[in-house]
This record gives sequence, C-alpha cells and structure tokens, in this order.
Amino acid sequence: MYAGRFGDLWFSLTVIMLLVSVMAQQPALLLVALLLLLTAGVSRLWERTCLARMEYTRTLSPRRAFIGEEVELQTRIVNRKLLPLAWLELEDETPSDVAFVGEDLPASHKPQRRLLRSLLSLRWYESVTRTYRVRCLKRGLHAFGPATLRSGDVFGFFDMERPAGHEDYLLVYPRVLPLERQSLPTRFLFGETRLQRSIIEDPLRLAGVRDYAAGDSLRRVHWRATARVGRMQVKQFEASTDLDLVLFLNIATMDPEWLGALPDVLESAVTVTASLATYALDKGFRVGLYANTNLIRSDQQVKVEPSREPGQRMRVLETLAQVNGLPTMAMDSFLRRETRSLPWGATVVVVSAVLSQGTLAALQRLRRAGRRVAVVQVGDESLAVPSGLACYRAVEGPNGELHLA
Repeated sequence: MYAGRFGDLWFSLTVIMLLVSVMAQQPALLLVALLLLLTAGVSRLWERTCLARMEYTRTLSPRRAFIGEEVELQTRIVNRKLLPLAWLELEDETPSDVAFVGEDLPASHKPQRRLLRSLLSLRWYESVTRTYRVRCLKRGLHAFGPATLRSGDVFGFFDMERPAGHEDYLLVYPRVLPLERQSLPTRFLFGETRLQRSIIEDPLRLAGVRDYAAGDSLRRVHWRATARVGRMQVKQFEASTDLDLVLFLNIATMDPEWLGALPDVLESAVTVTASLATYALDKGFRVGLYANTNLIRSDQQVKVEPSREPGQRMRVLETLAQVNGLPTMAMDSFLRRETRSLPWGATVVVVSAVLSQGTLAALQRLRRAGRRVAVVQVGDESLAVPSGLACYRAVEGPNGELHLA
C-alpha cells in the first residue's frame, strides 16, 4: 500500500539522518533525527495495534422481501480498546441488484458489486451505528460483504487493513401477479372454480393385496403373493382425493441452449411460475415445483414435492427466488426422470420460452400415458405445438394482471 511504502521510506531516511548526524557530530541534526525516529516508532506501533479488537457487524431487517419493498440495513463499528483511531475507513461490498435510498454507491472492481464506504474517527471504547434504507430491485439471494477495515497512525506514515465481519444474505422473492379470471383455462389447469374432489386409486401407492374378484384386470394380479398363498391375489391401491398441479420450469430461454440466455425472459418465466403456484395453492391444490437447474450458491437440484401445507407457498417462492439461469439438464431428459414418481392424476404444466423436439416428444408420451399435460409459453417466440397438446401464452396485462390466452 502507498502509505506503508511511504512510511518505510521515511523510516529509512530517518535512520540515514541519524547516522549522518553522528558521523558529522551535529547535535541539532541528531536531535531532529531522534525525534523523527521516535515518531516513526510510535507510528509503526500504532499501525500494528490500530485494528486490534475492532468489531464490525451488519444487520438486515427483515432478511426476506418482495421486489420493490425496502429493508433496513444497520452497520455498527466498535473500538474495544484504549487506543483511539484518528481515522478509520470501511469498505463493505453490496450487491448491485439493490438500491440504497439517498446514496450513490461507487462500483466495485468485481462484477455486479458496489462499495458502501465510510470514513470516521473513533475514541476509546466508542461505537458508531449507521442505518440505511435498501430497496429490492431484483429477485435472488443477494450477498452483503465481505467488508474491509483500514486504519493507521495519525501522521499517515503507515496503514493496515484486514477483513471484518461475515457475509449476510437478503432473499428477494419473485413477483407474483394476480391471474385474470376471465382468461383462465380453469377446466383443464385448475378444475372447476369450486373443487369437486373424487376418490381415485393412485397406482403409485400400494396399500396391500386382496383375493381376486370377477372383473379385476389381470394387470393388477400380484404374482408373488399368488404363489405364496396358493390363490389369485390382486394389488389394492390407496385412494387419493388430492388435486395435484406440478409445475416444471424450463430454465433454457434459447434453442439450442448454447446460443446463450435471455435474462428478461427467464424472469418472466419465474414470475409466471410463482403466480400459477400461488393461485393453485389458494384453490386448495397440492402444488409441486421442479426446474432443470440448481439453486444459487448450491449444487442442490430445484425440487419441491407436491404439498398444500401452510408453508408450501413460502417454500415455493423461496426456491424460485434462488433459481439461477444455467440449465443443468435438457428439459426432455428432466421430464422423463422426474415424472416417474409423480402422483397419478397430477396435472403437469411446463412453463417455458422454448420447446425442443425432444421436449415435445416427452410431453406427447406423457399425454398418451394418461397424464394431463399443458404448456404455458413466455416470451415473444411463437412455439410450434402439435394439435392435442394444450398450450397457453402468458401475457402481463396493463394493470399488472396475468392473462393466459
């Protein structure tokens, strides 16, 4: 650092002056050299102890918010020693996807980062607290920090810096738009306005076996049980009254994927998925969420099992907030893998800006197997969907409502 190099040079010149004054037998010059040497020594000692027992904390309240909302950021610096600090500089990294109300933060050398800077002085055992208002501009898991403290002696000969505190995270939920009721394809995606629950058997849930009765299909025969008891046994499945809506979010925004990504289109897809999930949960559906990507800062696949528990809404929104824009698997392979374990009778809805031939083939296979399948298109590209496969275009209305046309 510049101040440190200047201090070393000053110290070296002082030693040279001391030697010259001794050799030349100049008492006045010797006295000046001793004073300068004493000053340099005090400065060096000050530099080595100035950042000892310094504490920096950062508090976000709340730590979760929606786009457009404001949260409070409070910073606190404490000097827990007798040595006062003539000057202390703080640099705290902040995400560029948030705005500090009334502040214009300079850009960092790191991409998508800005610097929150403060310059202050601290007496012994003094603390300074500052409060900022932060507006959330974009969904995501936003990291605040790390921070750097820098200080030195009062003369400016030497300085020192060190990292302080730890990273804090702000989770910003995606936008949730109200669905315009007149445009909803309710019979296919959401059933009737008043849910009519019917008892059906779920072939993925084996409850046990029973004796064969006239009219039972041979496909239900449990051959191992038949061989064990010596008479025909058939499988008996659990009854299910749940209405399931499983949302598959396709992260790819261009076909083929190596052409790149369209961030605005991806955000539209995330918004549509969040809006559909919220509406379906309000109507009493069990809602699940799958996406062919990982969570931000994680290698965990995006996968939320179908449920209508009270915490499912926040679970889905928190997951969508952390979706990144890098597909980890082709959508057709992802559909084949994940739909095998879905409840029977669940409606599969794919939210996507593009549909490859492989994805269309996977959807057709699901439809022929008896699944209810639909595609909700986002973006401006027109998708070529074969007849028989339900497809709806998601359009945001002038008043912020979501239309499915």
